[in-house]
Amino acid sequence: MPSFVVSWSSIVTPFWVLLGLFVASSAVHLVFCFREMEKMRRVTKILPLLFLSIAFVIQFPNEWALWAALFSGMLGDFFLLWKKKQGIFFLVGVAFFFACHLFALAEYVFLTYPMQMGFYVAYWIYVGVFVLGMGYFCFRIVKKRSLIGPLTFYFAVLTGNLLMSIFAATQFSSSMLWIAVVGEALFLLSDIILGMTMFGKDVKRRDFYIMVTYLLAQLLIATGMGLSLLIS
Repeated sequence: MPSFVVSWSSIVTPFWVLLGLFVASSAVHLVFCFREMEKMRRVTKILPLLFLSIAFVIQFPNEWALWAALFSGMLGDFFLLWKKKQGIFFLVGVAFFFACHLFALAEYVFLTYPMQMGFYVAYWIYVGVFVLGMGYFCFRIVKKRSLIGPLTFYFAVLTGNLLMSIFAATQFSSSMLWIAVVGEALFLLSDIILGMTMFGKDVKRRDFYIMVTYLLAQLLIATGMGLSLLIS
């Protein structure tokens, strides 16, 4: 069985500094979320993904899909600061997160190309079936009809990314992409909590539960991809 080693020496110092800033800003933001300090929560929301995005740009300048996914997530965070209005800012935020998942999907394909054709076929069959089922579900619970289409396709791509990450992990020569699989599952959990509290019953410390799963998800997805790129 082949042995795979992560080339830790190739990781530049600024990456570690920015990763430390990501952890610190995430901790501060989560404290504000837990204590429900709304003003400070909003002020600090985009900082963790900003630091994480810059870190991966510096370490992996050629992996545009990877860091584009992170920057799209950061912009989604920014526009969803106005999610309660459920207007244009909400739709723009959803669009950026949609882009975030598409860029991540592209990175999975780049990492494992060429993947067996059966995986691609299974992916698109799944997305098609999910769109039909999710569209019906959203029609039943979402009162604002203009949101049904965006939410349906968004969750189709989100769950499809979890499926594609599993496909990619089974195809990749090391086990590092399984870290990203866990991240995709946490991303899905975060958005389920967001959807349930936005369109259903709200819960105390909602933002804390959403952000702790979301930030961990982004970190694990990027880490799984990054370590896969550093395998020697």
